[in-house]
Amino acid sequence: MQVKFSPYTYYPNSAKPNFKSNEDVFVDKNGVITNKTMTFFFRDDLDWQHLGEFLEHRYKNSDNVNITDYGCSDGSEAYTIAMTIFTHAPHLKDTAFPIIAKDNFPDVLEDARSGKVHIYNKDIYSINYYTKNRIWDFMQAVRCNKFGYDMALAPKPVLQDKIIFEQGDILEDLDNLPEKNNVIFCRNFWKYFDKENYHNLAAHLYEKTKDNGLVVIGNVEERLGIPLILNQHGFTETSVENVYAPVKKMAV
Repeated sequence: MQVKFSPYTYYPNSAKPNFKSNEDVFVDKNGVITNKTMTFFFRDDLDWQHLGEFLEHRYKNSDNVNITDYGCSDGSEAYTIAMTIFTHAPHLKDTAFPIIAKDNFPDVLEDARSGKVHIYNKDIYSINYYTKNRIWDFMQAVRCNKFGYDMALAPKPVLQDKIIFEQGDILEDLDNLPEKNNVIFCRNFWKYFDKENYHNLAAHLYEKTKDNGLVVIGNVEERLGIPLILNQHGFTETSVENVYAPVKKMAV
């Protein structure tokens, strides 16, 4: 007999979800693709519980933590980061918010600021797994008006108020960040850059994280060889896979 999960089923903590991402394609009035987003809640290229615990240990004695999520798309990852802090780094609730979520595309930001995220059933499972079955503490179900999705969620004020959406291109925006305690999420979009930008971006990331900061990447960057470039520019991977801390610059 095949067992079917309802989207409202609590996900057992022993069964870690592993799903592919949602995709949204934005086109202009002529039907030309202007931007393609690929995102979902709690992407499986990070151990989100381990990340939360790591952040809490690293920054528990800091006055503030400056979290910036570049390439934020529809906000799924920014909300994921916020739920991770609530669930796995509760001592940072007073120092890590608001999270600044940035994207370079106005149409994507408009979607994010709408306060509605269209999802598949798999997202429900992922959220419940990593929040210890607290999805409805953070989200509410709303009308789904995009074809092809299973449902839509809207963040409750406890979550929505913790995110500020802004337009920003990481290649030009890093100078606007504070000087210390920066946690920079720049995940799964380096493939859209020209390769000559890789070293420049890595060097700039080092300058903005060298005072107790972190850089968080994804599987796309792993496939592109970005970890080696980060190593060359003074980063080493922490105990959390895909999370890099500045140490000492090597000769490039």
